[in-house]
Amino acid sequence: MYLVAKITSFCASKGFLRLETYTNSTEFLFSIEKVYIDFFGKMKSFIIEDVAQKGKFLCLKLKGFQTEREISVFLGKEVFLDIAERNKLSSEVLFVQDII
Repeated sequence: MYLVAKITSFCASKGFLRLETYTNSTEFLFSIEKVYIDFFGKMKSFIIEDVAQKGKFLCLKLKGFQTEREISVFLGKEVFLDIAERNKLSSEVLFVQDII
């Protein structure tokens, strides 16, 4: 798994989560279908419903989650991409673990 971002807060739009990204490019997030989030030591997959650029922030909406109460379980969680999806991306997209 590749670390992509950390969920830091809610975005202004309903059901969106604000991301702190750990890549040199975020364009790929607009084209992938799912991400993984660790819950109690198990990676769970979530379908991406929408991605939006809100000023300097990137916001992510996961399918099936609408209210602040529903999405509050994601606050502080890290977002991952699986290796197969990573291999489909341009070699110019770098992740923190590529640099370290």
